[in-house]
Amino acid sequence: MLTSLQECPCSKILNDNSNIIHPTMQLSARSLEWLAHMHAAGLRHLAWVMPQKLHSRRTTEGVVLEIEAPTVCTFDDVATAYMWLQRQ
Repeated sequence: MLTSLQECPCSKILNDNSNIIHPTMQLSARSLEWLAHMHAAGLRHLAWVMPQKLHSRRTTEGVVLEIEAPTVCTFDDVATAYMWLQRQ
């Protein structure tokens, strides 16, 4: 995805994880490093649609709040995430 962003720059991404069924997914140090590289490549806003049955959702949302750049917001549905991205 980073290579694609470098080849075709864009500042906004909608990340739809609503169909993820693994309920223990969480952000790692590697995820945060990847986000930093994505920001350096031009990403400014990431709308992240969360899985409905994510056990670590509260923890994940807490980590998201700590991310300074790019701006990452979590959502329950694609439509709301899409509308947020349009306003950015």
